[in-house]
Amino acid sequence: MSTISTLLENLKFGESILIEHSSTAPVHILFYELIKWAELNSYPVLIDDFLDSLYLYEKHIKLSGLLTKPIKAAMVIKLGGILEVGNVIGKVSVSESTILQKEYDSVFEKVPHERFLNIVVGFDKYLLLLQDKKEFLSSLHDILKYVGNKRRIAFYFINQDLIEVAAPAALPILEEGFTRVVRIGRNESAPPTVKLLKTLMD
Repeated sequence: MSTISTLLENLKFGESILIEHSSTAPVHILFYELIKWAELNSYPVLIDDFLDSLYLYEKHIKLSGLLTKPIKAAMVIKLGGILEVGNVIGKVSVSESTILQKEYDSVFEKVPHERFLNIVVGFDKYLLLLQDKKEFLSSLHDILKYVGNKRRIAFYFINQDLIEVAAPAALPILEEGFTRVVRIGRNESAPPTVKLLKTLMD
């Protein structure tokens, strides 16, 4: 993953990076690489876990023969779901987008670290629950308002196959707002392919 290594070396606090992937791409490997990179650089890790998505990442990592201890040590904000993985520091309801954002903001402000790596999984699934266009746009706005937050470097994992079917308008809005966009492809005989689609930096 030489492209990912180069990307990580050039990151700045305040950035939000969109990780687009297919349903068959082994994104748990990249997820694991991010956590190990944070550990190497002594950055605490905060994981936003929408609808129990972190549970599957942990299981895929474990079945790949990799250690899950760094995941269990990470701070986790649970947004919906019932399966707890990691050090859960707050739980947020997903019943209404306005309630979700107020509760999330409250938990986020209490994160006991000045700077940290923030990984978000399952946000694409959450979009499936939204009932109308106003709520949909409000949720995207709530995500984009954190771009530029100097406390964190954020990675959002988005299933491109799912988004293109369920909420096609979301992808271009997120791509426009994020500082970098990376697409992960499936490679049967080698590590996943990594393509940098957008950068505002360097």
